[in-house]
Amino acid sequence: MPRRISYFIQLETLVLDNIDIKNVDIILKHSISLPKLHSLILSIANYVQWPTHLFPQIFRLAKLKYCKITYETRSDLESSFIVAKEISSIEHLILNTRFRIDSLYNLLYSLPKLRHLSIDYLIGSDHPEMGLTPDGLEYLKHVSLTFDYIDFDRIKKLIKKFFYHIEVLLLTTTGKAFDMYAKEWKQLIPSYMPNLRIFRINYDGIRQVINDNNNQLPTNNFINQFNTSFWIENRWYYIHQRYSQDHLDSGIFYSTHSYR
Repeated sequence: MPRRISYFIQLETLVLDNIDIKNVDIILKHSISLPKLHSLILSIANYVQWPTHLFPQIFRLAKLKYCKITYETRSDLESSFIVAKEISSIEHLILNTRFRIDSLYNLLYSLPKLRHLSIDYLIGSDHPEMGLTPDGLEYLKHVSLTFDYIDFDRIKKLIKKFFYHIEVLLLTTTGKAFDMYAKEWKQLIPSYMPNLRIFRINYDGIRQVINDNNNQLPTNNFINQFNTSFWIENRWYYIHQRYSQDHLDSGIFYSTHSYR
């Protein structure tokens, strides 16, 4: 019976693989009393229609440091919208699901001790972002995000608000999300991510890029923007790999040896 979980008072790591969401609710409710539980790995078998209640239950686990959650929703409308109430001790959070960016703001409000964040996929929404002040999340050092069609303005807001202390930034993006011109990164990094050491970008789907004069730039000109002294001095190097010779202006743009 799921309720018996409360008997295992020495339990430190709990792995729930391919579990029904109904049992998850019961197990989490009775895990609150476990004094040594510091790691939770949760994979939900069935679709989660409204996962809003899931995170407050997890955040009530007082000693939790590591949390990895995997679940699916049937549509983006059902993706989590989090209203922050509980303050969690979690330091390492991995979300393998489609997660709304407005919910991320509220989620981070509940995670003041967060050090490592990984989300696959982060999706857009029509709701305004809310959350911490710009000097929050002082312990957050490592961020790995996959963006799914989120415009760069929203990405910049996220960086400016939460990423001042990070040292490692790993980004994967597709579609229109890569309005990430080199000059904008050159402004963002010194001002809002001064401690950044490792910076990786993996962009699948490069097309012709539009410059400030609304003219198309050849792909090579776009890539060359990431080959200036700023990037070289920081030892951040980027290359473009075409899908084929028949598609010269499409392919994968990614970083190599992006360390300083």
